[in-house]
Amino acid sequence: MAEVTQQKQPEPAKTDRVEEGSWQDIDESAMNLGQRCVYRNRKRAIELYRKGCSPQEIFRITGMGPGMVSRMWKKCCTKDPETGSVKGYQALVPKSKVKSFIR
Repeated sequence: MAEVTQQKQPEPAKTDRVEEGSWQDIDESAMNLGQRCVYRNRKRAIELYRKGCSPQEIFRITGMGPGMVSRMWKKCCTKDPETGSVKGYQALVPKSKVKSFIR
């Protein structure tokens, strides 16, 4: 029988955890139903990731794989070049721009 290997998600960096407390909640009333569902699912996945849940458990609850969760985490921790603040939950809003386009 082949061995089953478990993927281990990297722990969030300590600096990211500190800034995480300053993440502002998003006004969901401006979103339509579909956007709200996607946003809440992404937020739930990030919260589970922060708590140290296994990738299998996060996938079971949210349907998001470890690669997607890791990308979402990095988007949340991206700093806005204009304000210098972390994007936080704003990065989880569907179709939101994290980086501004520079030509």
